[in-house]
Amino acid sequence: MSNTAVTSRTKGEEVSKKELVTLASSAQVGSLLPELIFDFMVHHCYFETAAVVACDLLDGVAEVLPQDREQVQLRAGVADALVAGRIDDAMSAAERVAPGVLQAHPSILFRLHCQKFMELVGHTPRQHSLPLGRSKSRRDCVAQ
Repeated sequence: MSNTAVTSRTKGEEVSKKELVTLASSAQVGSLLPELIFDFMVHHCYFETAAVVACDLLDGVAEVLPQDREQVQLRAGVADALVAGRIDDAMSAAERVAPGVLQAHPSILFRLHCQKFMELVGHTPRQHSLPLGRSKSRRDCVAQ
């Protein structure tokens, strides 16, 4: 068992000095937490909160550059369009953010086309699809 391994204890057992030294040396991990919070805030478009985190926890070392803000907002636009079911908008926005990305990843492009088909089918009013189903029997469809 290494020094960094966490041992299980029963209630009431004390932490040894060796374990405290190991925990203290893992304080480097704690210094990453403010950076992770900052990156999370920027990634999810919480720019003002990210600025506060940078000021308070990172001593003003990090900042959100205008071009980073624009890129994050463009990527968020792609995600918003996907969630809203606007697949054509999402594909064109993805091409604006990263030209050629969909052609470079044909499996993603195929999935987007499948999702577009599902969105079209899902938004078709039932009154338009019922006459077709009633006019053709199942046997007629299978025979063709």
